[in-house]
Amino acid sequence: MQPALEPISRSTCVEALTRFVSDEILAGEETVAEDTPLLEWGVIDSLSMMSLLTFIDQEMGIQVPDEEVRPEYFASVGQLADLLVTLRGSAPEATPWERVVEGLAHQGLKSRALAAAGRELRLLESEGQGPTWLLIPGPGQPAVAWTPFMRARLGQQAMVAVELPDNADGEASPELRLERWREALCAVADDLRGRPLVVVAAGLAAPLATELARERPEQVSALVLVSAGEAGESPALWERQRGPEAVPYLDRASFSAPDLSVALRACLDAGTEGPSFGAALSAIGPSALAGAFEGFEQPTCFVAGEADPFLSVAQVEAAAGRLEHARLERLPRCGHLIHLERPQELLHLVERFLGALPTA
Repeated sequence: MQPALEPISRSTCVEALTRFVSDEILAGEETVAEDTPLLEWGVIDSLSMMSLLTFIDQEMGIQVPDEEVRPEYFASVGQLADLLVTLRGSAPEATPWERVVEGLAHQGLKSRALAAAGRELRLLESEGQGPTWLLIPGPGQPAVAWTPFMRARLGQQAMVAVELPDNADGEASPELRLERWREALCAVADDLRGRPLVVVAAGLAAPLATELARERPEQVSALVLVSAGEAGESPALWERQRGPEAVPYLDRASFSAPDLSVALRACLDAGTEGPSFGAALSAIGPSALAGAFEGFEQPTCFVAGEADPFLSVAQVEAAAGRLEHARLERLPRCGHLIHLERPQELLHLVERFLGALPTA
């Protein structure tokens, strides 16, 4: 028998297996359900069986003994999930957030808690080389919103994604919420003291990133501001993001549908719908944006989606124009949530930007 491992929930197994079979074995041309007959319909043959077993071993951390490789266990995703839970031990059904993290744990993603601003912050971390990329999600978005961007460099690049406190709390006032966010980011920076930071912020989190840059010039070496720009006094930026509640925020914000797991989509929908999302947006209003793009000298890269329904490229250009050491990158046919919609391209832009900076 294999050594004792951390238990795993059945839903986590089903989601991981369904995604692998659909994306890798069927090359994204078809999708399978939990009860799809994998052997009867010829979805799995001897070659793809080896690929599936390798995925289960290397990515899910479960070795299937030779004596358990029997047709009845591979008849469907559901039956295979039952076998894996038996081999590894059953755990209580995980939350969507836990399922996202668990699915990437074997690639080097870790989660931990940090006490800050009177709250317990949830952090996602990847150990690696280089300055630490501090990833700040937009209002209402959980830390796991950065996982599509992080996954290609897990275990290689040092990264920390932070979940802002009160993101899903509709009761906190905008002023209190903003103050807690500031305190939380300072606490994270203190926790990472001694490590140079590249701060990557999405959307309305940009003022938090630039404030950190002004306060910690010795620690923050560069900034990447994604879908961030001048808004003036017009409430249009906030009104468009709140939008019609009948249309989910992710659909309103994207040019093309992001490729997200069921668990990640559930996390994002939970944070970006309903009154709590409006409250989170209100925390960073026009007054918080005023002066956000000035008063610091770190090299800064702005990234704009040319099909962003909330923020025009001209607004991003206006923000970049306020800084001496700024550059602007544009992604055609891309909406507001670049880190979800085009994570690989954003990753390459960040690496190219940092690679062009002079070394100390």
